[in-house]
Amino acid sequence: MLLVQGKIRYPIGLAHTVIFFLLFLAVFSQVQAGTDKPLICDYCKRLITDGKYIEANGRYYHVDHFLCDNCRTSLLNKKYIAVDGKKYCTKCYAKLILPKCAYCGKAIEGKYVEYDGQIYHKDCYLNHKALRCSLTGELINGEYLIDFWGNVYDKRHLGQRPTCEYCGRFTSIRLTHGGETYPDGRHICGLCMKTAVNNPNQAERLMEKARQILKNYGINIAHRVINLHLVNLDQLHDISPSQSSDERGLANYRMVETSTYRVSEFDIYILNGMPKIDFMAVAAHELMHIWQYLNAPLKNDPALCEGSCNYASYLLMKHYPGKDADFRIKSLLENSDPVYGDGFRRVKRMVDERGIGYWLELLKDNREFTAGY
Repeated sequence: MLLVQGKIRYPIGLAHTVIFFLLFLAVFSQVQAGTDKPLICDYCKRLITDGKYIEANGRYYHVDHFLCDNCRTSLLNKKYIAVDGKKYCTKCYAKLILPKCAYCGKAIEGKYVEYDGQIYHKDCYLNHKALRCSLTGELINGEYLIDFWGNVYDKRHLGQRPTCEYCGRFTSIRLTHGGETYPDGRHICGLCMKTAVNNPNQAERLMEKARQILKNYGINIAHRVINLHLVNLDQLHDISPSQSSDERGLANYRMVETSTYRVSEFDIYILNGMPKIDFMAVAAHELMHIWQYLNAPLKNDPALCEGSCNYASYLLMKHYPGKDADFRIKSLLENSDPVYGDGFRRVKRMVDERGIGYWLELLKDNREFTAGY
């Protein structure tokens, strides 16, 4: 399962703190006992001579000059807000000064939610931006997981819910239209079940399609007798010596010893019930084993052998561009197994630098990687 882990918190803040409100303004008379100090209007810079003025924040104004510094409407007996030495009516303050919601673009007054470097009205955040669990729809507040498909999960679901063996999603009615647990213990989601391969005739056609795709890359498996068997995991374990829970296919052969190591007949065993893209990728892997049995020395380097088979799967999946193939290719690239994972990456690096022809000729003549790979 390919997951990215993160953590989230939702700090609540105040939209603005540097504000000053004046609800009612008085008109003062300049005629005061014991003073004849001249007053200068802060707006027009002229003497106030008519005996009436307005004082606000240590400044004086003609009555007609006590205006919003933006729209120039009168602030007399109105609410205004002073910010950084300037006066604003409530409309201009909301338009120019108040922070704006990153979702709706409207001014935020009072409390807001800050998330990922931006701020939101609480309702805008909860209804449109908040991370919600793809399984439950509940708000996530804490650690979360994101899968390859962009689904977000509360971390508490890890280990509590089954995940699909083939796409890595948590299975649920809400997310994957349900799913199923096969009798051999494999979990598959409802989305992957739509293309599950269970019919032998369909399986034969898909394997033949995989053989043709590989042939287009110069990997020609011309042997006539290749018997395909759809099996469950228990049956595969009965046949395979590895007993790996990750195993999805196996190629067996009945060998006739000759000078060129030819074989007379092959059997390919592939798990039933896998999605089409997985079935074909496994078919390509096992067909590449057969190509090596027919063309390459026996008992070659396991990393070269299995890495080459995984590279055949990679070529097959490149033939079907899209998210489904991308997920499987990502899994190949990130496989930590020293044989299947490192072997594949070494083969890919070699083919990227030298070409498919070089790789196939190497397999025919050598049991090990060329130095440097």
